[in-house]
This record gives sequence, C-alpha cells and structure tokens, in this order.
Amino acid sequence: MTPAAALAALVRRGWSPFLADGQVRFRAPAGDKDTPEAAAALAVLRDHREEAAGLLRWPPECWEAAARFGHADALLYPFLGREVETSAGPALLLRAMSGWAEVHRPGAERTERVRAADVRPREGAARAV
Repeated sequence: MTPAAALAALVRRGWSPFLADGQVRFRAPAGDKDTPEAAAALAVLRDHREEAAGLLRWPPECWEAAARFGHADALLYPFLGREVETSAGPALLLRAMSGWAEVHRPGAERTERVRAADVRPREGAARAV
C-alpha cells in the first residue's frame, strides 16, 4: 500500500487527516482506531512520514475525490485538464487511471504515460479553459 492509498483508505473510513507542526495527525471515528485496516494504513504512514505530510498539502477537493471514488489515484481527478508537476517537469494532465496518468509536456508531439504516484499539484498552475 502506498502512502496515498493509506491516506485515501482512512479518509474513506471517515478519518480526518490534518497537519500539526509538520506532523500528520488524525481525527478518527469512535471504534475505528483499533481495526486491522486502520492499523495497516497507519503503519504505512509511519514508515513514510514525509511523503504523507506532503500529500496533506494537496487541496481538499483531491481528498474528497479520493474518498468518493475509493482509490488513491482519484487524488488527480480535480487536476484533469490542468498543469501538474511530474518527475520530468511540468505537463498537462489528460487522464488519470489506476496506477498511471497520461500527460502532455510543453512542446512534445505526443502524450506519454507516467506513474500516477509521480504526478503532483503544481504551484500556481493555470486552470483549464
């Protein structure tokens, strides 16, 4: 399970993640803290603290999409048609699927597939027209 999938799983279960002094914290529904699913997700987040904290800097609509559609790659849905940052630089997000995304880089002739985990919001990205 990736950190994004772990956060999405907890959000789907009604947990509310937030940052406090750079640390990931949660408000959890009563009775859900001791379930095996929650324990597994929390273990992933403990092992990837920095990445989890970075994910919480994503806009709230991303987490709403992840909770609504039930998978971590739905974090990208609000960015469809918008500029995003990838490991190879800025690109326009065209599609987001399970595990991969299709992007178009400025000046490129064709689109390319990248790992969804390598796509993140871009500061100051322009909205699609």
